[in-house]
Amino acid sequence: MQKYFYKKTKEILIFKAINLNNWERNIYYKHFTQNIPCMYSIYTKIDITKIKELNLKISQTIIFLIRKLVNSHKEFRIATNTKGIVRIYDKLDLYIHILIPKQKHSKIYRIKTVKI
Repeated sequence: MQKYFYKKTKEILIFKAINLNNWERNIYYKHFTQNIPCMYSIYTKIDITKIKELNLKISQTIIFLIRKLVNSHKEFRIATNTKGIVRIYDKLDLYIHILIPKQKHSKIYRIKTVKI
């Protein structure tokens, strides 16, 4: 495992660099990054009855559950840095952006980034 200090969030990211030549997912990685670069989205209906029963905030609970799911699968924690090195991160953190009015009843906002 290697460590990298990320200046923007002042966090230490822990990752493992992958040698593409002997990585078991090499053909899939190359296919989806070189042959047909793509992204994916998932749409599904979910039952939020339990969230409501527990009186939890829906959006925050769903974001928490997505983060938990993403971190439980190493395939979702793979990223390529600017030098083209493929890494598997130890964990991923989610951030949301909140618009905060500069003054009361103002149409000018500042953006606050919050780690969840």
